[in-house]
Amino acid sequence: ELAALRELPLLRTLEGRVVCAASPGVHLPGGFRPPTLVDVEVELVDAGPGGRWRPFLALLGVPEMGPEHYLAAVLIPAYGGLAAELQRAALLWLRDEVDLHGLPPELAMLLRRTPLVRALDGELPLAAALHFTGEQASGKRRAATPDMEFYRGDAARWRTLFAWLGLGEDPPPALLLRELDVLLAQHVDDSEGARRG
Repeated sequence: ELAALRELPLLRTLEGRVVCAASPGVHLPGGFRPPTLVDVEVELVDAGPGGRWRPFLALLGVPEMGPEHYLAAVLIPAYGGLAAELQRAALLWLRDEVDLHGLPPELAMLLRRTPLVRALDGELPLAAALHFTGEQASGKRRAATPDMEFYRGDAARWRTLFAWLGLGEDPPPALLLRELDVLLAQHVDDSEGARRG
């Protein structure tokens, strides 16, 4: 019975449309308005005068829209397909509007395991694969730093967000090992060339 009710177009949205509870993107408003960053249909259901339909909507399994649900169900899945400026706006919203330290551990881990930070080479690696470096770094080590020109304005707050996401001060061990492999391969090539020469 409940499954059949979830499939019926019974719910009126705040915009006046009629949807069913089983439709993707249908949520109860929770005092949270999602930022207009993602071209994903989010339908906020009218809970009635004084919220009197909330128990019925909860019975139908309509989740409440909040920052945590928005991050997990909307923003993180859509992030990789956003234009670069919208990705920046999404991280700006995350930086300024979300209490990162109050997030559930699973969601914090999901954010840290999602490629979010644009590197100097234009790629979106995991934050843990990047590092902060001085201007003196070169090559791959410099490419594995966040593009701070792209993240213009308030560098200290960007650094705080990136550090929370897992970006460290020193190059990550995987990058150092790759550099070591290249140096060892060059040394082997130089040694073999010297023996032949």
